[in-house]
Amino acid sequence: MTAALVIATSAAAEEPTPVVMIAPAGEEELNQRAAEAVAAQLADLPVTFELERVEQLPEEMRAQVDVARQITQGQGATAVFWLDPTVPELLLYIDEPEGGRILVRSISSAGEGVEARLETVAVIVRGAVKSVLAGAPVGVEAPPEQPVEPPGPTGELDVFLSYALVLYSTEEMLLHGARLGLSARIAGWLRAYLAYRLQLPLEVEGDLVGVDLSPHPMEAGLAGRFELGDWYVEAAVGLVVDVVTVEVTAAEDDVIARSVEHRWLVGAFPSLGLGRSLGTIASIYLAVSADVLFNEHWYAVETDDGNQTVLRPWNVRPMLRLGALFSLL
Repeated sequence: MTAALVIATSAAAEEPTPVVMIAPAGEEELNQRAAEAVAAQLADLPVTFELERVEQLPEEMRAQVDVARQITQGQGATAVFWLDPTVPELLLYIDEPEGGRILVRSISSAGEGVEARLETVAVIVRGAVKSVLAGAPVGVEAPPEQPVEPPGPTGELDVFLSYALVLYSTEEMLLHGARLGLSARIAGWLRAYLAYRLQLPLEVEGDLVGVDLSPHPMEAGLAGRFELGDWYVEAAVGLVVDVVTVEVTAAEDDVIARSVEHRWLVGAFPSLGLGRSLGTIASIYLAVSADVLFNEHWYAVETDDGNQTVLRPWNVRPMLRLGALFSLL
């Protein structure tokens, strides 16, 4: 059986102030017997005794004290207390709501009946009420509440940036650039992403013509991110659309150069990456992927002896990415 008491911080009042007992439903007989014992002990003090019946009290002690403080402030009570018969010992909590002082008393029930324990409760309540009426401090200083840190990002929305190295063609093996984008959680491990690549222009000089290419790849797709402690694995598949601007210049006077304004390339973009968190916000990752293009394209010069290839990019272009990811939400 547990008893808790919340004491108001006001000193002795000129008019009788209430002492309130909180009586949860289900223990009517126990509450009635305790009320009679307390009322008898408080009869000669300048207070009135009242019962505050409630359906139930919260399980957490801090929440119970909050309920008692509401009653103390609402009714101007000198003290508020309640009993809990679910434990073998009697615990008495005395709390000054505004003064921040707490007193905890443990009363053994060995060899004592219910009446003796309730009488002990009544005596302790009387002593606490007398102390408050006299302006004496009750208990010791309560420890300050620890500040609650706001929750960090949970990965609902991420931004990522990486260096991208593409294996492009036999004529020009490496294509350098940067990849940046956004990733949003759809449900659980499933995510959707958008990305854009900033790739350096490519210049190829042949015997007859020069070709200047500026790729502009854009991506959209779905990804699955699976976390393993500080590590995570992310597998993705998406659609890549590359708008390539082309400029052709003649290297000889008898060569006619024909430029196209742009070319549209469409393909799939599978990817697999491994990352490691560096905290609640940032992580680094290494990923391998590829542009798997559906439409072929190459650049050649028509001569009397046939076509002379200047540049023929691969339709499957492996890519290596090293980057960082930052959680915004």
